[in-house]
Amino acid sequence: MTLFSLSISVSLSEERTLTIKSGVYYFHPSEESTRDIYGGKAVIGGEVSVKVWKSIDLWLAGSYYNERGHLPFTKEATRLILTSVGGGSKIILKSGRISPYVGLGPVIYSYREKNPIGLAKGTKIGIIGQAGCYLKVTGGLLFDICIDYSYCVVKPQRIKANIGGIKAGIGLGFEF
Repeated sequence: MTLFSLSISVSLSEERTLTIKSGVYYFHPSEESTRDIYGGKAVIGGEVSVKVWKSIDLWLAGSYYNERGHLPFTKEATRLILTSVGGGSKIILKSGRISPYVGLGPVIYSYREKNPIGLAKGTKIGIIGQAGCYLKVTGGLLFDICIDYSYCVVKPQRIKANIGGIKAGIGLGFEF
């Protein structure tokens, strides 16, 4: 005979509101001259997103590109460093273990190109769009497959150039 009973229930399907991920992505510059001099390259990046309402998240992401190349005619050494930080809103369609998403917002690029001709550096605002799919592994652990496109025109030394491009890759993250 039981005189006292206590029941505690914990739901594992509790709605998660914060996602943190990092990954490796392949960056393919939009500008042909940038591709010719530096080429595409694997970059590292990360993202934090916060649920604000139903299927809408606010996200902030960043990546780092650092590559050496050679100038087209003189073949002298040159180096380009691009750091991007972008964010905006993201719509996530949750359907079991698979959650496709799309996002759009501003991106800030910081660039620095140094070679014997001179130094070009600065910061400029552009736009970034992303699409991908979260694959839930277990608990809050997730795998992310994504692609994004950024557009950011700079004009160092009176020459216009789009320092954005396409990034595609995979990431590993956790939902809290």
